[in-house]
Amino acid sequence: MVTGQKPTVEFLRTIFGEGTIFLPCTKKACFVPGWQKKTILDMDPDHVRKVDIAPQTSVLCGYNSDGLVCIDFDDESALRRFFSVIGKAMRTTRVAGRPGRAKLFFRVPKEEAGKKTKLTIDGANVGDFLTNGSQATVAGFHHEAGVMYRFEDEAPPARSTVEELRARLVRAGIECGKLAAASKEACDAVCSSAEKRKKERAPRIVFENSEVNEGIAAKLEGRKRAEERLSKEPPAVRKLYEEHIAPRWLPTVGGRNKFIVEAVPALLRRLAPMRVIELVTLFFDLHAEIFKSSREAHAHEAGEQLRNCLDTYRLSLPGGERALYDKLKERERAVFRICRDLARCNGDQAPHFYLSAGQAALRLAEKDMTAWRELLELAEAGFITMITPGTRRRKGIRGEATVWKWNLSLEPHSELRPGAEAKGE
Repeated sequence: MVTGQKPTVEFLRTIFGEGTIFLPCTKKACFVPGWQKKTILDMDPDHVRKVDIAPQTSVLCGYNSDGLVCIDFDDESALRRFFSVIGKAMRTTRVAGRPGRAKLFFRVPKEEAGKKTKLTIDGANVGDFLTNGSQATVAGFHHEAGVMYRFEDEAPPARSTVEELRARLVRAGIECGKLAAASKEACDAVCSSAEKRKKERAPRIVFENSEVNEGIAAKLEGRKRAEERLSKEPPAVRKLYEEHIAPRWLPTVGGRNKFIVEAVPALLRRLAPMRVIELVTLFFDLHAEIFKSSREAHAHEAGEQLRNCLDTYRLSLPGGERALYDKLKERERAVFRICRDLARCNGDQAPHFYLSAGQAALRLAEKDMTAWRELLELAEAGFITMITPGTRRRKGIRGEATVWKWNLSLEPHSELRPGAEAKGE
C-alpha cells in the first residue's frame, strides 16, 4: 500500500477477509442504492472499481459480511475502558481517523448480528455497536478531521460473540442497549479470565465429554499425519507451502470449495500457475481424510478456477498495463504478476521490492539462472529497474536480496474474482 493513498479492495481483503462487503462512500455515506442488502455476489469487478476510485471505502456490517461487527468509539475514555477489559494481548482490526477515536472490528456468528445499538456512559453517547444495516468507514480522507483513515492494527477481526462483546462493554462501564442493565455476575461469567475458564470448564470438557475428547484426538492425529506427509515433500514445495498456505488456510470439513475460491486467486499473484496447482493439490493430499471429493475432482476444479483467474487478472489491470501485459509470453506474465504483487504489498517502501534469483526460481519452478535471466529481460524491457544488486549467500556471509523498482503505475485494480466458483463441498 502506497503511503498517503487510499488502500485498495485488494489490500483490504488481506485484513478483513474474502467474505467482507466493501462499499464506495463520500463523507461517510454510501452512494450505491440498496447498499444494506449487498452480498458477496455483488462484489464484481465493476463494483470493486467503484469502491477503489471513491473518496472513501466502508465495510458493510452484519450478516452479509460474514458476521463482521464494529465497535465505533467516539470517546477516548470509553476506548481506554474497553481496552482495560479486553487486555493488550487481544489483537483485532483497529481503524482510526480523528485522534482519540477508533473502530474495532470483530467477527461473530452471522446469525447473531442484530441491530445497531448506541453506546453510552451515564447517558452520554460515546459510540455505536454497528451490526446489520450499518456501515463503517475504514479508508480514505476524513472530511471533518482533514486526515486519512489509518490502520492502528492490521490483524484480522478477532472471533467473538455478540453476547461476549456486549458483556465486555458492560464490564467496562459502557451501557449497550438491553444488556446495559446486565448483572455484574452475568458479565463476570462471560468475561472470566483464562485461569477461571480453565478451572471451571476444563474438567468438564476433558473428563466428562468423551465425544469431544475423541474429536480433538482425531484432529490432533490428522494434524500429525499432515505434518509427516509434508515432511516427505521436496524442500522447495515444503517451503512454499509453509510460507503461502499454512499461515492462512486451515483444513475444515466442508471448507474445500472455499479454500479453492480464496487460495487460487491469491496464489496466482505470487506464484507461477504450475506452482498454484501444485500447492492447492498438496493441501488436499495432506488432509484428504476430511474431504468428500476425490483428488481428481479437486485438481480439476482448481484448474478451472485458475483459468478463470488468469482471464480476470488481465481484465483487472489498468488499460495501459493490460496492453503491455498482453505482449508478454506466458512465463513472462508470471514474472510480471510476482513483481507487481511484491511492489504493491511492500507498504511504505513501494514501489521498491526485494526479490532474489533463488526466491524467483522457487516461485517460478525454474533454475536460479533461468529465473534471473527472466528478471533481467523484464528489466531491459522497462517494467522494473534494479536498484541494489543482491549478494549470494556464502559460508559466513549472509545473503542479501536484490532491490528492484516497479516502473509502471500502482493504480488500484479489482481483485481476482472469477466468473464461476469451484463446485463441491
